[in-house]
Amino acid sequence: MIGAWDSAVVSLSGFLTNVLAGRFLAIADYGLFITAFIVANLAILIQSSFTSGPYAILAPRIEASQRREYLAGSFWITCLSSVVTSILLCVPMYFFYRKTLTGAHLAAALLIFALYAVTVMIQDFVRRACFAHRREASALLLDVVSAGGQVLLLIVLRAYLTLDRSITVVAGTTALGIGIVYLGHLRDKSVPFHLQSIVRTARDNFVLGKWLFITSGVSWIANQVYLLAVAASQTPVVMAQLSVARTIAAVSNPAVMTVDNIGTPRASRLVHESGNAALRKFIAKIAVVGCVPFIALGALCFIFPEAAIRVLFHRSFGDINTLVRIFSLMPFMWFASRSIIVGVNALKKPKALLPVYAVIACVTLTAGIQLAKRYGALGAAYGLLFNSVLMSVGFLIQFLRLSRPVPNTTETR
Repeated sequence: MIGAWDSAVVSLSGFLTNVLAGRFLAIADYGLFITAFIVANLAILIQSSFTSGPYAILAPRIEASQRREYLAGSFWITCLSSVVTSILLCVPMYFFYRKTLTGAHLAAALLIFALYAVTVMIQDFVRRACFAHRREASALLLDVVSAGGQVLLLIVLRAYLTLDRSITVVAGTTALGIGIVYLGHLRDKSVPFHLQSIVRTARDNFVLGKWLFITSGVSWIANQVYLLAVAASQTPVVMAQLSVARTIAAVSNPAVMTVDNIGTPRASRLVHESGNAALRKFIAKIAVVGCVPFIALGALCFIFPEAAIRVLFHRSFGDINTLVRIFSLMPFMWFASRSIIVGVNALKKPKALLPVYAVIACVTLTAGIQLAKRYGALGAAYGLLFNSVLMSVGFLIQFLRLSRPVPNTTETR
């Protein structure tokens, strides 16, 4: 239950952050603010693939005497890679920001974005490590301080919000949450810096992480390139319209994060201890239970799109009713896909999802980009809907194939 509350806090705060930014920022600044979030997701993808993802899967299986060394090595890898990654990601952000920012404002925005990327990468590892070591209360404290703090500050500063100040609030509260958790709940978790241990940990994580990165990277292309194509080819106002529709559909995020944070280590232990049949039942249960409420909620947004926009944002973003209706069809598919990914990762076969991602990515990089460039937000929305359908069906086929119960081959005489 603590893990469920943690996921609810993180996802609700992310949802409220987007809503508050949409209410209080200028529409163009809101479009750039959301673009920063999308690019930062790439930083989290890199971190999750090579460090926190393998950690969540491997840590429950490592001998207790070796866990401290594994924790320390993974933590320092996160710190070092976050700095490098944030600098590299400032390059694409320069091209997005220079449309509306110049001179000192552009330099300040890039510096603040780099700080934001560093903090979210470290936060991702700390949260996943807390769940892997069954310290759910520490993860909850981290997210209450960082996620809850950013929502509170955005409300307090609503009359003074700019693009720079909004991203600073998110980065600053994230860093504060990490510091409070370490100084409070994790003082006994020392993280000594030993180069040999770091190299050995990086090598162990890379064996599994390379496939997580390839599959997650292709997934990122399949789902985010549409949005970046809109950000690159359209005005920030069009990007803001697309973001509003996506935010309304993001009600599924708390459940998606719950499955990822709690389901991954549990599914890993389950398949290790009880086999594939037990894993199938576990994934089927969480998928069915989770999809039902999102189907009902999506139906309401489809029927009353104007009401959803008015209640959440209290302002007009133009005629985006069709956008809202398209996105209302996706949340239950997002949840189902994430549930299946948890099962596949527990089987230590993330590369099996690569063919599905590859097909979607090829479509996105060809017809998808042209669709987004030509039709803007509407083209991107239809492309994402097609991706969601193809992804959920393809993942299900692969999981059922991989998780077939192993027959008993013991011969009797």
